[in-house]
Amino acid sequence: MLKCFRLVLCLCALASGAAFSTPALSDWMSYAMDDRGAVGHGRAPSRRAAENFALSFCGNAACRIADTTQVRCMAFAESRYNGYFAGIGRAHNSGAAKSYALDWCSRGAPVATCQIRHSYCK
Repeated sequence: MLKCFRLVLCLCALASGAAFSTPALSDWMSYAMDDRGAVGHGRAPSRRAAENFALSFCGNAACRIADTTQVRCMAFAESRYNGYFAGIGRAHNSGAAKSYALDWCSRGAPVATCQIRHSYCK
């Protein structure tokens, strides 16, 4: 049976442009994934380096960059119930990033089947 793949990205607006003046926020973070559940996360001073780390940790040639950001926190949620569904959230705190990831995952997945698989705040 072919697995269904749906990824919805949460592109949350930053509340303040001043947030980028903080050194930690100048770093980049990225998620890479394939359509079968392999996921990689990377953080680095440059966008390209963060994406390269994410791709290398994802671990196979089918992995593609799913999201890259300079926001403080990222989270990844997924459901493998009756298909494959995923959501990425980003925000200024862990709780909000996780909430966004779960929300976006659940837009395609069966009710209450999404779970946080990874989260990271810099």
